[in-house]
Amino acid sequence: MPGLGKILYSDDFTDPDIWSDLGTDYIREGRLTLAASDGVYLMSLNQELLVGDFYAEVLVHLNLCRGADEYGLLVRAIPTSYYRFTLTCNGDVQADRILNRARTPLKSLYPTLDAPRGSPSEVKIAIWAVGGEMRFFLNDYYQFSVSDPVMPDGSLGFFVRASEDSPVTISFSDLIIRAVNPNQSALMP
Repeated sequence: MPGLGKILYSDDFTDPDIWSDLGTDYIREGRLTLAASDGVYLMSLNQELLVGDFYAEVLVHLNLCRGADEYGLLVRAIPTSYYRFTLTCNGDVQADRILNRARTPLKSLYPTLDAPRGSPSEVKIAIWAVGGEMRFFLNDYYQFSVSDPVMPDGSLGFFVRASEDSPVTISFSDLIIRAVNPNQSALMP
């Protein structure tokens, strides 16, 4: 995570007006909680944020999560297009570009020891984005990088997707977004 600078934005999740209401999301006790029933995909985007090059981290609380349920970060997002960094409750990770609702895989699904398996548990998710390169971290451990120049900026958001046979409830807290010093950004983790 080279070249981290000053804090650009932080959110203690106390103002529900900042986050889009695209489903059954709610803000309570310093957390944004997304709860989805069987087979449902929900997301919430920050409506005031526009970032290009940045480092962001958020603490994720798995309240009800099992099997193929999914959750994660939406990066450089608008409602129909974004980069999606996904974790499953089986402990897998992947990355996709969603452009006008069409999915392009950027990193195929693979298991990692750094992702929690099931609930209750917690994980810190982080993304480092400079230009077309995005680096994904779990609990401060580097997972993978993807390069894609299609979307240079946008908002930040979160999502959950319940598998066909179970509901999912995930909470997000302690969001911090930092500037990235461009002259140190070429260093690899």
